[in-house]
Amino acid sequence: VAEDMAEYLTEKLDYYVVNKRSRQTMETVLSALGKLEYAINFYVGRHNLNVAPLETEKLRMGFYTQSKARLAKSSKVFGNRAYPDPVRLIEKISNPTFQLQASLQYEGGLRTEGVGAPSNQRLKNPLTIKGLRCTGKDPVTGKLVGVVASIEKGGKETDHFVSLETYYRLKSYIMAHSQLESEYHAYVEAINKAARETGQYARGRGSHGLKHNFAQERYLECVSHGLSHEQALQQTSLETSHFRMRETLTYTCG
Repeated sequence: VAEDMAEYLTEKLDYYVVNKRSRQTMETVLSALGKLEYAINFYVGRHNLNVAPLETEKLRMGFYTQSKARLAKSSKVFGNRAYPDPVRLIEKISNPTFQLQASLQYEGGLRTEGVGAPSNQRLKNPLTIKGLRCTGKDPVTGKLVGVVASIEKGGKETDHFVSLETYYRLKSYIMAHSQLESEYHAYVEAINKAARETGQYARGRGSHGLKHNFAQERYLECVSHGLSHEQALQQTSLETSHFRMRETLTYTCG
């Protein structure tokens, strides 16, 4: 499996070099591979399968280094505010509250106020049991996911789709603590600390970088499942608590 993945990534990297694509485009592929590893290992663990866990971190970081050497930093397709390896970043966050909040932002596209950490400290917006809607099918992929509802920008309620593992982690957390909430600056500092430890820190990324990861990956996922460019923009905008489809370009354009 590792050899097949390496061959695939080599082909991708060579293609991007020839076609003058950006490092960020390659980083989106590497990020998606990390997400695949997470999903497979969760499935194996949940069903107690006698299968060795998938390990792609060394492979991903190797190709990340190659992409830095062979590809231009920016492009007209994706901006550079997203994290090169958000899965590794989140794994480095030691505080379980902050780690859960980061997982929700990355997987579901929630804002900080949506995960109970509003930047305006005078506002209180904890994520409670009311936000746990159900498990159901992802409207784009058809996969079984958890649905989390949050009140965000302008009082708009948005349904976000996250992995079952993260959904059940959130449910267990709320059952134990009644709500998910933290202080904004402490949360952002935890993300920045993890970013420094994984070599991904850049001024201005912070928590919003995870939304950029979500939007870029979700847009590509929509397109790969048959949605048109405009439909993919609209779906991604809705899931990031926006009304206008062009808002997605804030996250995907350089």
